[in-house]
Amino acid sequence: MQYNQIHHAILSQLLMTSTKPKFLETELKKKDNVLTSNIISLCITELVEAKLIRRNKSTTALQLETNGFWVLVTGCLVHQFPSPNWFLAGRIGAFNILPIIGESISHGKDATLPNYSPSHTLTPFMNSPYALPLFPYVSEPWQALMVSSWSAEEQLSGKVLIQWDQLLSTPSISSELKNRIEYARWEQDLLLNDKNEICEWAWYEFALLLHTPSSQSAITTQLDETLKSWQRRTKKKGFPPGILPLIWLGLYILADRNAAEAKTKQIVRWLSNAHPGLVADTTPLMNGMYYTAVNETLKPRLEYPDEHVQPWGYLWCCLGGIARQDKDAHVFGLIKSFNSKTFLAQAPEHLLMELSLSMLRHLLDLPVCFPIFDQIVPPPAWENWLKALNQAVPSLQQERVIWILKPDLERLECKVQKMSAKGGWTQGRSIDHWHIHRLDDAILDKFDQEILYYLPEYHYSLPVEVLEVLSRHPRLFNEAGEPLQLQLISPLLEISKTEQGITCQLTPEPETDGYKIYQLASDLWQVVTMPPKLVPLLEPLKKTPKLPPEAFAPLQQTLDQIPHLVWHSEVPELSGNAKLTPWSGTSGLRMNWQDNNLRVQLVTEDEQSALPALPLGMGVSLLRDWQQENHFWKRDLPTEKQDAKQIRSWLKLDGRSKEWQFEGQALLDFMQQLPAIIEQHQLHVSWHEQSRRVSTLDDDALSLRISRDQNWFQVEGELQVDKQQLVNLRMLLRQLKPGEKTVVLDDKTSLLLTDKLATRLETLAALLDEEQKISSQLAYPLTRLLESISTQGDDEWRKLKNEWQQVVTMPDSLLSPLRDYQKEGANWLATLAQHGFGACLADDMGLGKTLQALTLLRQRHSLGPALVIVPKSLVLNWQQEAARFAPELNMIALDQHHDRQTALQDLKSGDVVLVNYGLLGNLNEPLQAQHWASVVADESQQIKNAATQRAKVLFTLNADFRLALSGTPVENHLGELWSLFNFINPGLLGNQTQFKQRFGKAARDPKHLAQLRGVISPFVLRRLKQQVLTELPEKTEIVHHVSLSDEERALYEATRLEAIQEMQSGEGHALIKLLASLTRLRRVCCSPALLMNDWKKSQSKLDAAMELITEAIENNHRILVFSQFVDLLTLLRQRLEIAKLDHCYLDGSCSSKQRQSAVSRFQQENIPLFLISLKAGGTGLNLTQADTVIHLDPWWNPAVEDQASDRAHRMGQTQPVTVYRLVCEHTVEEKIVALHAEKRALADGLLSEQAEVTGLDVEVIKGLLGTS
Repeated sequence: MQYNQIHHAILSQLLMTSTKPKFLETELKKKDNVLTSNIISLCITELVEAKLIRRNKSTTALQLETNGFWVLVTGCLVHQFPSPNWFLAGRIGAFNILPIIGESISHGKDATLPNYSPSHTLTPFMNSPYALPLFPYVSEPWQALMVSSWSAEEQLSGKVLIQWDQLLSTPSISSELKNRIEYARWEQDLLLNDKNEICEWAWYEFALLLHTPSSQSAITTQLDETLKSWQRRTKKKGFPPGILPLIWLGLYILADRNAAEAKTKQIVRWLSNAHPGLVADTTPLMNGMYYTAVNETLKPRLEYPDEHVQPWGYLWCCLGGIARQDKDAHVFGLIKSFNSKTFLAQAPEHLLMELSLSMLRHLLDLPVCFPIFDQIVPPPAWENWLKALNQAVPSLQQERVIWILKPDLERLECKVQKMSAKGGWTQGRSIDHWHIHRLDDAILDKFDQEILYYLPEYHYSLPVEVLEVLSRHPRLFNEAGEPLQLQLISPLLEISKTEQGITCQLTPEPETDGYKIYQLASDLWQVVTMPPKLVPLLEPLKKTPKLPPEAFAPLQQTLDQIPHLVWHSEVPELSGNAKLTPWSGTSGLRMNWQDNNLRVQLVTEDEQSALPALPLGMGVSLLRDWQQENHFWKRDLPTEKQDAKQIRSWLKLDGRSKEWQFEGQALLDFMQQLPAIIEQHQLHVSWHEQSRRVSTLDDDALSLRISRDQNWFQVEGELQVDKQQLVNLRMLLRQLKPGEKTVVLDDKTSLLLTDKLATRLETLAALLDEEQKISSQLAYPLTRLLESISTQGDDEWRKLKNEWQQVVTMPDSLLSPLRDYQKEGANWLATLAQHGFGACLADDMGLGKTLQALTLLRQRHSLGPALVIVPKSLVLNWQQEAARFAPELNMIALDQHHDRQTALQDLKSGDVVLVNYGLLGNLNEPLQAQHWASVVADESQQIKNAATQRAKVLFTLNADFRLALSGTPVENHLGELWSLFNFINPGLLGNQTQFKQRFGKAARDPKHLAQLRGVISPFVLRRLKQQVLTELPEKTEIVHHVSLSDEERALYEATRLEAIQEMQSGEGHALIKLLASLTRLRRVCCSPALLMNDWKKSQSKLDAAMELITEAIENNHRILVFSQFVDLLTLLRQRLEIAKLDHCYLDGSCSSKQRQSAVSRFQQENIPLFLISLKAGGTGLNLTQADTVIHLDPWWNPAVEDQASDRAHRMGQTQPVTVYRLVCEHTVEEKIVALHAEKRALADGLLSEQAEVTGLDVEVIKGLLGTS
């Protein structure tokens, strides 16, 4: 056959997938319409006759042969024909490895070995005569692999296959590869041609030992010396690159099996790295030959040598594997039973054949004429016994191999686990089974080795032999990590009597060509296999005729004589060898508590059986008993299904499932209902062997005892688990982890706490010190905590508790203007004031904190003068609110007095002094000299920095009651909280050092956060709009993305890179400089004109803002526009004036009069637009006439933005509010918006259940710049 492009096209198409001739012809004609059917048919015939492709007899489909693959590669590489799509072929083709080989080797001299396919997985495909012509055209790594593959195939087959001299003539081969080829030629001459030529790497020492061993030393010593001598002479490590090391190992095994174990591991590693061609077929020698393999592999070759070609190298490996077994092992009796006389009578044709025949004679205890075998004397039995005893001494195993079986039995995963520091096993790392030989010797036991022997590298289903080993393996697990029991059984033949005669049925029904799996339980799988000798019975049994009485006796005799048949008969005339016992299992629940998750199954359990709990009403009706041969349990599945339905209805379980999982609140609900159901229905409940027992407890199980101890209260207590068990409070608090609802009592018992009990214990742990004492100052939070807990206390505690339980209710005359939630807030404030504590009213923006504070001042006006500190922008708002809701209060605004010192003299009850934060420093002494009945700090985040003068002034004021008002009491970090509480309740959180030591980790540690929340929660009241203002219209927040122009993007990147360079040079690490760099970036996003006065190009954000404003005005919306950059608002005003759009304006430079004028104009006139700087107008304004808010630039603190937005979205608003945030794409602005969620978490973490907060630090700024 003259190979041409049509042949090449056919092979390329079949590489993709096998196909029928007609379809192949159609595909070829699509690519070349000149081709005719006759030409294509002729070429196909030529390829079939050349055995490059084959025709499937049943489907007529054409398939590519390995030889054809190599011809295809040669066509690409040598003849320069077009290459097929190797990658696509690997995805859809019938081969897995060949396209990988083809894609790699097609690169010729530049080809590299595929790094995702081990070398020894490639070598079986190299053994084709059509691969030989490619040798000069491929790279050296591929040439080395070819030499390894071809020399291995030659020596294992025991016949000359390669003309190594031709390969040596290949131009430009390296000296290393040349030595490999010369060695392969030398081994061929030595073992197959009975010649011993000169070769640099030749193992002369071992070749000489084979014929002239010494009687002066042990044969193992002589074997070792030959290897050391070769290594010294050649200056190489490991072993020579051929089959001689395997012959060397086989002799070592005969001489000393125990000592050969270490040698085996050395050779295994060497094979994987240096001679991959030998890996696949030498497994018997490395792992041993077992009964099934000996019977199937050796028996036909030994008994019928004329009918089989003898692979003498492979036979040596098999016989060496038998030598690994004990002399009394079953395999020795097996090979002695074979009729091998004809085989042994063969005259040796070469040295390899002579060695193999001699090995067999040695194993059969027959005379051996080969010299070295005469010197092989195994150690005495007592030495082997002593070595075995020594190996049996327990040692601390640091690693082990486990096997994980998938439910479909198609995949077996191998993992290596390590011993952890606590003595348990790690999850383990997955290992490909072809890499296991590289693991440490100690972790592969005989079961692992046996699995590796039977497990092929590529398989669609596991061989039955592997399943048989797994059924005995001590470390088999399912995917959930549970120990798995695998039960291999043959089907039971059941014979029953009917009116038509008798029926025969195999149960469970098997697969005739494999096996069938039944998952009796998650940790028990039954694999039904069909013994091959029973397959012919299937058809006759299905057609059993009606039998006369005289037929039963011969039928009994026939069935008894069938090997492997297990049968049972209900027909009295027949007596089977199997026993059936009704399953008497109890229906009930099986529960498994792991990692705060409860798994519940409906099961049936029989105490008389060794079988585990089985899924109720599911699975097979027939179960094999492991303890008694041919004994089966028979289940009544219909009755079990009725029981399952009944239990599901009791427990309100949905669906017909094998398992239900509960966690969180659903878990608590389930566990709380369970005891009553168990008692009412006598429901049987058991626990998984590895599960903890769980008890559910509510706060009524907790009891406390409190007694006075000088300035402290001592707290003791217990938790009642059941009638017999009490848990000490100290131990309970030590075990309880914040955020979790479970407490581990011991190895087998856990407590599941309700939300209420877990919260109370968590807060209690925060209040108590290490000795379970609590200061008198913290006793108030403790009384709030213990309102529903059984508590015993001494007289001092009872007196204090009774006093603090009194709730103040204001008269209706004071509360009438208030909404219901505001009434609750006012009474809460009055109650804390009555008991001598300060308060923080942290209601959401727009919920009327000012009105609630005024109501409290009205209630306390007779007790003395009051002081209210507010931002300058809110002074007028307070005056207006007081005039409307508290006319009896005399509001004194110091901003409007020229002589403020005089205004603070002769104050009386009913006077309320209004002062802005900016004046505090100048009025320090007169404010401190006055005794105040009440002090209110509005927008108290103004004193978040305790080091400022204004904060220090407030800390030192002489006041009976202190109130902080803030919708955002904490904006950035926990130090702000300490400052606020140092104002309202000095000393409650200790000094700053003590606060940092105790709660410094609260921003990231749930435990510290829970403790802090427990201490402050009685003094903070926070309600959200969505909780109390159900009538408030919806607020929609939209991030409006803006794309920068090319010019703006270039300026932005230049500015960013400049900032990064400054930081990396060491000049920019200071936080202030980094913040300045970020500010420049943000201003570029807003408008390059903010940095470059002469900028005349596009300004994308202002363009987008004008589009939004124009569209909103056209649709009759009124708009608030906020920015922190006043000069950006100036640029926008210029555009508005050009567009002739009327607007109001407010920034920090406006006086109080200008401010009020702008607000009044927007409220009273139909002005559509109000431009406001974020700092000047973000708080204290009521602008519900607007229904649209635009933030031109994102600010670090989302709370400031939210406050600004709530100028429109607050009480009085009747229209839905839309908030737009203009954010430039792929800039620092997007990252700032992403940070908003983390900044919000700080306040939520303290005032709700959040657990983690991230502050703005140098690392965060680096991330914003894109450097981390």
